[in-house]
Amino acid sequence: MEDDYVHVRFRVTRDEFFEAIDVNSRPPAWSRYATVGGFAFTFLVVSAFAIYNPGEHGENWAWPGALAIIALSIPPARRLHRDVQWKRFHSQQDESEFRADKEGFSFANEHSRTEYRWTTLRGVRETPHLFLLYFAPENYTFVPKSALTPEALSRMREILDRRFGRTRGFPVVVPAEQVSDPTRSTPQTPPT
Repeated sequence: MEDDYVHVRFRVTRDEFFEAIDVNSRPPAWSRYATVGGFAFTFLVVSAFAIYNPGEHGENWAWPGALAIIALSIPPARRLHRDVQWKRFHSQQDESEFRADKEGFSFANEHSRTEYRWTTLRGVRETPHLFLLYFAPENYTFVPKSALTPEALSRMREILDRRFGRTRGFPVVVPAEQVSDPTRSTPQTPPT
């Protein structure tokens, strides 16, 4: 049925790439606050020690200074790491093709084509800019919404909603009837 068909070509943008990573690897908020709080507490204790025991030449200020340098270097190091991640991904990325219908979905590029049945997926998630398709909690692929026309976006939501339930802004949903092996895919030769 033509109404249940989505076909798009796309290249992943940097923002889409990092949205997918951030959605799946962001630690809980309490963890970030605990890390910052622990670092701040350690800094205050070491600084208090340096204030009340300055040493003969003030050498105890080296520890608070070292902690401050480490704290200030974390954001630039994270940006550098993200730049390296993007360059590795982007240098290997060709234009991708995504197709979906009521039976399953496929990804293809100029080198390969992989087809999956919907039962291969363990869940889906919709973010502001992506549809994330999960084979396992840490194994996923994604389709950027920017590649979809309004009609294709609507059809994609309908297909996913019919198969997995509501996708917008909810955590990964695992349908009860899925029992197949998530690693199973059907590689085929690219179309000529």
